[in-house]
Amino acid sequence: MSLHIKAFTSGLTIISAASMAQTGAIRIDDAYGDAFSNYKPHTIPAKKVEPPTKPPENTPQPPANKKADPPAGEQKVDVDWLAKNFPLLEKRAIDNPTEANLSAYLYAKRVVMDKAQRFEEAHMKVVNEDPMLNENNRIPYASTGAQTIRNADFFAQQQAVRELAEVGGLLAVVDGSCRFCAQQMPILAMLKNNFGMETLVVSIDGQAPKGYKGPLVKDNGLYSKLQLKLSPSVVFVPKPKAYQGEVDPNKYLVIAQGFYA
Repeated sequence: MSLHIKAFTSGLTIISAASMAQTGAIRIDDAYGDAFSNYKPHTIPAKKVEPPTKPPENTPQPPANKKADPPAGEQKVDVDWLAKNFPLLEKRAIDNPTEANLSAYLYAKRVVMDKAQRFEEAHMKVVNEDPMLNENNRIPYASTGAQTIRNADFFAQQQAVRELAEVGGLLAVVDGSCRFCAQQMPILAMLKNNFGMETLVVSIDGQAPKGYKGPLVKDNGLYSKLQLKLSPSVVFVPKPKAYQGEVDPNKYLVIAQGFYA
């Protein structure tokens, strides 16, 4: 056994000597053991971890142009409030006409009337100060000015009829038993004589209105095609054209139906 111990000791000595031979210095004194007693392991310094930055807190800003709330106990009576509550007050006063309900309804009604008066006064002020908004400049209230405007309108209407007579004609739909159709015929004759407006008289029943001696044609379905409901009916036809086979190339503009035609 002693032989084995000596052999193991000799092996350690050889390994130690070889290791020191590689470093270039062989230590066989007691200082070699002191190196292990004072040994400090090499440590890699840890990376410095910075604490996460806290996002800046958003300081709430007061809203711009915020209207101050009305004092406690007061209610602003504006249009929105009235639109919501006035019908309720009115209904409550009608269903249960107590003194309190009627007073609440009448006070609310007074507020409505006061607002309406102030609005109308401001409205008239704006209209009277702006000539483009003042209807008195378009149709004067004074009798002299009103008559002048009516005369100008009448001459303009006559010129418009002349221009229409140059580009089209009238289609008058009548029937023999219609008294208003008989009253319409002299007007159509006046348009022909004064403005050159051509007129084609179409009779629904094929009969001429009372007193009418001019030409007429019997309706061939045009009354239903134009969805007319009353007679007489007056229709303007711009640039009348003849039928192309069974195709009607004309455009029909209904002017009036019935008594006011």
